[in-house]
Amino acid sequence: MTRINNDVTPELAAAMKDVRKTVNSAERTLADDSLLQQDMRQTLQELTRAAGSVRVLTDYLERHPESLLRGKPDDKK
Repeated sequence: MTRINNDVTPELAAAMKDVRKTVNSAERTLADDSLLQQDMRQTLQELTRAAGSVRVLTDYLERHPESLLRGKPDDKK
């Protein structure tokens, strides 16, 4: 569990900061073109969903680090 906190999470946080900088720069560049603006909005929404998925994955791995070796347990209900 310590390895995940010390190795993976800071790298993901740094990557997300870089993504935010890139997106902010692109927004300023594309401010006048409505078609590109619409595409940028869609891209931002997809990036937001991807960031949420990464958060869910890191939270799961923090609670269940053994799943990296064993996989996700089957739900037998």
